[in-house]
Amino acid sequence: MRPELTLPAPRRTAGFSLVELLVVIAIIAILLAVMAPSARSIQRLTQMNVCKNNLHAIGRAAAQYAAENDCHVPRDAWDTSQPGHYLFAGCFMKYTHNIPLTPAQTQTWSEMYKVLKGAAPIYRCPSVTDLDHVLTYVINAVNFETFMTGGGYQSPLPVRLTHLPDSPGAIGYIVEGNEKLLPVSYFGYHDVWHTSHMTFVGTTPQTSPRSIHADDMRHEGKTTVVFFDGHCEDRNLTPHDFPVTLFNPLHTAYAPN
Repeated sequence: MRPELTLPAPRRTAGFSLVELLVVIAIIAILLAVMAPSARSIQRLTQMNVCKNNLHAIGRAAAQYAAENDCHVPRDAWDTSQPGHYLFAGCFMKYTHNIPLTPAQTQTWSEMYKVLKGAAPIYRCPSVTDLDHVLTYVINAVNFETFMTGGGYQSPLPVRLTHLPDSPGAIGYIVEGNEKLLPVSYFGYHDVWHTSHMTFVGTTPQTSPRSIHADDMRHEGKTTVVFFDGHCEDRNLTPHDFPVTLFNPLHTAYAPN
């Protein structure tokens, strides 16, 4: 009797079935949805750290500038129509980028824009969305002498650190600017010399300050402040941490409680 032939079972072809493929796609989609917020948080944290490092570098540059200029530091940002007014970024390029500039260059905004555009972006917060911005930090330009004599506000010439109304380590010097207000290549808004330019007046947030807006969440509601002595501190964007007296300690009517 002839033995029966046993046919081998048909082999399953390699690859995924449609159901398996859909399951894999669904798992990948779930993983991406879970990971996306973490990736955004990591990106924001990285940008915040870069911004802080920028301001620390600018603070060191301010201290070096003061040491070489008889304790004077630049204040407001005007062009050649206002002799003696120099853009602080131009004054500090020697220390942040090893690029010494002439007074004429620091007073000519078109020249300054080209210099800053071609240099490492130390004067730009990486969280600012418009890449054409080259300077996103603003300077305290309160004229303390005018305020002491008349109680008013006016932009000043450079000031000597020994002539400040309080310790250089107690007065804010350079802060982040209002991203939505600052022009790209016009630097006339890069100085804070009036209460209307400040983030808060009393407990009231300003609608269009030159300094960082109270609702700015680039750094989770925080910012870094460079003080006149060059040191830096992290501050919350609250009336208590970011008051008028941070810029002008003489304006005690707006002192934090």
